[in-house]
This record gives sequence, structure tokens and C-alpha cells, in this order.
Amino acid sequence: VRINGEPAKRIPLQVTSVANSSRLLLKPQSQPKGGWEMDVFPHWEEFDFYHEYLGEEPHLALYNRGLMRRHREFIVPEGHLFVMGDNRDHSSDSRDWGFVPLENLKGKAMFVWLSLDYKNIGVRWRRFGHWIE
Repeated sequence: VRINGEPAKRIPLQVTSVANSSRLLLKPQSQPKGGWEMDVFPHWEEFDFYHEYLGEEPHLALYNRGLMRRHREFIVPEGHLFVMGDNRDHSSDSRDWGFVPLENLKGKAMFVWLSLDYKNIGVRWRRFGHWIE
């Protein structure tokens, strides 16, 4: 992701499985201790994990190592937003259906309304209704 021609700041995260649990430990590679945990998910070993900064706040970004990405550039017109899905590699968003006029913005996302598991064909109930941080 580039914003105004500059790449978004991205810090690689070291990811290890927590012994005797179904959790992963994530921490910046430069940080010797600490970090935080998240649930294990299928094929997590096939991803690179980063803290990606879009502004001041870090966001967890996962990149599938085996996925070939097309590099495309978009120039967002004045008064519009580029809307990117939360699953960058598998989202239908402004890359597919265009930019969103600012007057169409009605509020702020507060919780996960729906999270689908396409591989197992179902709803990820553990995410359903969780507040967005």
C-alpha cells in the first residue's frame, strides 16, 4: 500500500506458536520480549505478518507468501474514498467497484457484522459481533 506515492510504514513481526495451546505469539522482530497473542488459523505458516501504519495507528497485515499480486495504482478523486476490504487478498472493494463519494459515508464501523469462512463454507462465529479496535 502506498499513500501519496509513499509506501505505508511496515514493521515485520516475528510469529511463533505458543507451546501446548492454539495461540500464536506476535512481536516486532526488534523487540526481545512481550508481544501479544492471537488464535491459530489454518496455514498461518504461509503468511508474513506486519504492523502496517496507515496514519499513527498500527494495523495487523498478513501477506500470503504464495500469492502473486498485481501492482495497480489508483488516483482517488477529490471528495471520494478508496475503500479496502479487511482481507486485502480476497476482498471485493474499490479495486473492483470504484471509489465511494464522501456523501455516502454514514458512520464509523464499530463491530464485525459478518465474517465468512470460505474454505469451510460457514460463518466464523468467534468473530461475529466483536468490537473493532
